[in-house]
Amino acid sequence: ILDDKQARKIAEKQGLKVIGTLGILILAKEKGIVNEVRSLIIQMKKRVNFRVSEYLINKVLSMLNEPLI
Repeated sequence: ILDDKQARKIAEKQGLKVIGTLGILILAKEKGIVNEVRSLIIQMKKRVNFRVSEYLINKVLSMLNEPLI
């Protein structure tokens, strides 16, 4: 799991499949591991300074049919 831009580039050059935190949350919801991701994203933004654009968050939430932020 990589979200750092530089780390992603290095991993991709190594031929590794890269998935970020939002990708993990999408998979978790699709597999029924979590019921919704909106509250998880809000918690991460508050607790661990998870930095991601509101545009991307809303794009993910829209894909998952969840209320936008």
